[in-house]
Amino acid sequence: MKKTASEAGVAHAYAARAQQLIRARGHYSHISVRAYGAHLVVEAIDTTGSQPLARLTHLRAVEFALTFRASNGRWEPMPFAGPLEQVTADLVDTLAPYLDRRNFSVEISGTDH
Repeated sequence: MKKTASEAGVAHAYAARAQQLIRARGHYSHISVRAYGAHLVVEAIDTTGSQPLARLTHLRAVEFALTFRASNGRWEPMPFAGPLEQVTADLVDTLAPYLDRRNFSVEISGTDH
């Protein structure tokens, strides 16, 4: 089912807010967040392109759940759900080594979305 323009606008607003919240918690200017269906995909950007690291899934109202992109390419659930502000804080607190530019590599994060 295709999103309405209003729904797409809300998804993009959530993505922009999540990116802002992540970047505010450290040196994460290379981290980008984009809307993809019911998900906000957290990606690391470098000279070779982007690599998905985590995903925030919109559950209901203003609640999101966190999943991590494992090296085998599967999305692995993490025990975090709640408002966007809390889930992005949980993401940074838990996955900081994966978000760190010095540790970013295809081996850590896999490819695709």
